[in-house]
Amino acid sequence: MTQEINVAQQRTKKEKAAIVIAVGKAIARERKYAGLTQENVAQKISVEKETVSRLETGDIPPSLERLEQLSAAIGCPMKRFFWHEEGDTVRLAETIAEMIHALPEEKQAVVVRLVGDLVKVLR
Repeated sequence: MTQEINVAQQRTKKEKAAIVIAVGKAIARERKYAGLTQENVAQKISVEKETVSRLETGDIPPSLERLEQLSAAIGCPMKRFFWHEEGDTVRLAETIAEMIHALPEEKQAVVVRLVGDLVKVLR
């Protein structure tokens, strides 16, 4: 029984570490997409650049409060820190919808046509 608990605890630690790393990669992805440097983000959330770097590499796990700060500083919904770019077309579609939401309808239509044309080319 004790051995089973230890195995479960080790598995949980590995899963948590994998989540922290995945979230860190997502933070870096969203920061870069927003055209921000680690220094830009660090200044916005009042931490050292090294802290942002360590969050992005998964060396330190972000608290919920820190994720909220990062979300505001980067200008993206916090939920983007918790999804992968690959294989989830619904979430990818939601991301595109969020990106074009602020555009006027006629410009949204242009983006949709561009995406459609690009899909045709990439097939």
